[in-house]
Amino acid sequence: MAESNAPTPEQVTVIGLGLIGGSLCRAVRRFYPGVRLVGVDQNDSAAAAQQDGLVDQGFSVQNLKAACADSELIFVATPVAAAEQLLEPIAAAAPAGAVVSDAGSLKKSICTYAEQAFRHAAASFIGGHPMAGGEKSGYRHADPFLFQNAIYVLTPGQGVSAEQLTFLSGFLRRLGAHVVLLDPAEHDEIVAAVSHLPQLLANTLMHFAAHRNRRNPVLLKMAAGGFRDMTRIASSPYDMWKDICSGNRANILTAIDEFIAVLQQMRSLVAADDLEAFFLDAARFRLSIPKDTRGFLYQHFELSVEVEDRPGIVAEIAVALAEQDINIKDIEVLKVRENEGGTFRLAFATRDECNRALAILGQKGFRCREMF
Repeated sequence: MAESNAPTPEQVTVIGLGLIGGSLCRAVRRFYPGVRLVGVDQNDSAAAAQQDGLVDQGFSVQNLKAACADSELIFVATPVAAAEQLLEPIAAAAPAGAVVSDAGSLKKSICTYAEQAFRHAAASFIGGHPMAGGEKSGYRHADPFLFQNAIYVLTPGQGVSAEQLTFLSGFLRRLGAHVVLLDPAEHDEIVAAVSHLPQLLANTLMHFAAHRNRRNPVLLKMAAGGFRDMTRIASSPYDMWKDICSGNRANILTAIDEFIAVLQQMRSLVAADDLEAFFLDAARFRLSIPKDTRGFLYQHFELSVEVEDRPGIVAEIAVALAEQDINIKDIEVLKVRENEGGTFRLAFATRDECNRALAILGQKGFRCREMF
């Protein structure tokens, strides 16, 4: 499935012009400038997207046949429940040989729907889920680099040809995504643990803190960086999560039960004053994430950099490395000391770039070291 072997489509249709659909459009504009883009949404949104130049032509949902007629790739970037309802009309509208894919966060249900909807269709369906997103909705917040270094799961069915899978995979890789093939049920089990459970835990922690805050209003005023980081996603809208929590209920309940068991284990360790190994193991597991599953399928080489709390510090680091043609593949705040500074993790593609960055930043006066 080499990217270079994948043909470039002449026209792409994106149904649903929210953050994900809008970001797909902006990414296509950047990485496939010659491709004609067709957008589908409610009348006002489709017209606005065309006027803003996000798409070449906008259609209402009621005009799917015209919107899909000449497209080799059709993306359904609506919520899961809406996507399932659109599959049959899309299957009827899509031209022969076209590839249709969704972008929903659940795969088993929609792939089951698609198996029926595309049974006699001239087009084929490949389930998809970009492990990427943002805190704001709508295409006006779309990001052409949203899929850069992001895991993009594909769940092809039995009727999909190798050529069609190569076509879609190559298209997504050119947008910067790392394509992973999974069984739909396996996908839903995994995201229950690494996406859906963390969302519910963030909400639960906020409820816990709010309850304590009623007893002592100083509590939330003292909530510093760590608490804010852990609860950031608690502001996610319920409308987005309603179908997810309902559709993946069984896997989420299993994840909750397993988490409760680990929480009980941790409670026993606190009671026994025996937490050292627990902390060390957690730190070791955390540091392994970039090399395996945080959007990087290949090993990266990392530095920790201590920084002052002052304006422009991130830009200073980035410019110093960019001047020497060193690309930062990932950056993360590991620790924040309010009014003092903190520690960043920088990731690089090669050992040589990591070593050069260590030397350059050291010469600039930064305290930094390799991370293993």
